[in-house]
Amino acid sequence: MRCCVSCWPVGVPTDLTAANAATVLRGLRPVAGTGRVRKSVAKDLVADIKRYDIQLPTVLPR
Repeated sequence: MRCCVSCWPVGVPTDLTAANAATVLRGLRPVAGTGRVRKSVAKDLVADIKRYDIQLPTVLPR
């Protein structure tokens, strides 16, 4: 989640789970165009990580 750090408000921890990051993103209201693009990229990244978290147990050897 380090690439999303530039989107986070001051004081938000950088070692978030995908679920916690999604919660933080829902609360962000960027006003500039670059902020909106960063939020969009961060939302896509969080969605990817959530999907990987679901898929990971099926591909790891047991």
